[in-house]
Amino acid sequence: MFDEIFINNKRLIVLTIPCAKNVPTSFNKIRYSRIGSSIASLEKYPERESLLWNVLIKGYPTMINTESPIQDLTFSQLKNYRLY
Repeated sequence: MFDEIFINNKRLIVLTIPCAKNVPTSFNKIRYSRIGSSIASLEKYPERESLLWNVLIKGYPTMINTESPIQDLTFSQLKNYRLY
């Protein structure tokens, strides 16, 4: 999306790139991601690309969508994990 603004009587065109919702952001068939304060090709960071695809498909990990590694919990065990 392009926006036109004026600063000190000078025309400035701003290109807004929306966040990735279904697929990573790409340009000329190269996928990019912010790494620190710069933008880098995901080809150089395959582990980040894998994590990104996982989040785009399943959503951010939360208590609701992440399975617990311990499935046989009881209420007596819960007392041991209770935070005060």
